[in-house]
Amino acid sequence: MTAREFLRELVYPVTHGGLAVAIVFFAALALLAVKAGLFGLWLAVLLSFGGAKYLLAVLRARALGEEPPVAEVDLFNPATRLWMLGAWVLITIASFGAVLLEGAGYGAAAKVLLYAAAFLFPAAALRLAVTQSPLEMLRPFVLLGTIRKTGAAYGWIFAAAAVAALVNGLASGLPEPVRFLAAAYEVVLLFSLSGAVFYARREALELPVRRSPEIHAQRRRQVAERERRTVLDHAYAHVSRGNGPAGIAYIRQWLERNDDRVEAWRWFFEALGEWESPRAQVNLGRDYIARLGRGGAWEQALAVLDRCLALDGSFRPRDDDRKPLLAAAERHGRDALAGALRGEPYPGSANGS
Repeated sequence: MTAREFLRELVYPVTHGGLAVAIVFFAALALLAVKAGLFGLWLAVLLSFGGAKYLLAVLRARALGEEPPVAEVDLFNPATRLWMLGAWVLITIASFGAVLLEGAGYGAAAKVLLYAAAFLFPAAALRLAVTQSPLEMLRPFVLLGTIRKTGAAYGWIFAAAAVAALVNGLASGLPEPVRFLAAAYEVVLLFSLSGAVFYARREALELPVRRSPEIHAQRRRQVAERERRTVLDHAYAHVSRGNGPAGIAYIRQWLERNDDRVEAWRWFFEALGEWESPRAQVNLGRDYIARLGRGGAWEQALAVLDRCLALDGSFRPRDDDRKPLLAAAERHGRDALAGALRGEPYPGSANGS
């Protein structure tokens, strides 16, 4: 995560509609719980259940690249999704241990325990959110492994905690509703940003992300590979019947109609290099050079020209491409290519001198 991404994450909870509504909703409920006397006590208990579950759901959604959820009524049911309450097991155990240490006169040790629990909490919450097993939070080596795989990005979580604490401090002298909104923003920010940090390290953490850009890119590559293989097989059928120009024309026309990216042209050019005869690759090379020229990539075009001349010293690009190729060859000191473009034999080619 970069500094710019971190700044964007700081405002994400108030710019995302669902999270902004949740912040207002939980702040209003908390304010009502404070003002409502005995009823407020029951409301505070329900709010604790619902808030804890919702925050973990936000972390899980962001860590897996999904849309943050809305605050559902079901979250306030103490009897459902009990595994989500495991996020507070670590803090509860640490707090109880700190009280015992403080009572025994080990105040410094109590602070160290609380700081260690706070340091491990984001990793523990992630393990719980992904595995839905509270026991995962009690495996210190697993938690430390999660932190190690997250790397320096783990520090952004505590940077966000500092910013949230600053916002909370600035709101301390403001009206009570504003203070409750600031507190709700603080906790939502920490869980939202934690999820974003883990998502950025999804590959290292091996998270079961369903909407990963890498997965989508891989699927697109697989689909493109199947389509291109079909085109290549069709072209090979033409070539095997002695009609090589028709096969190359079929590939060229398919590329121009369906996938005119340079990467697609390069794929077919390399694939034709695996055929028994280099003739098909050389023939497509002429069109490939023209395609690179349309994009102004004359240096890459020189590399293709070099490949084609090495296979066939009599190869010549299209007339329209010869002049810019010659200028590029002279500019980059490719004397042999420049000479071939002027009609001289190309050294090292299959039929050159």
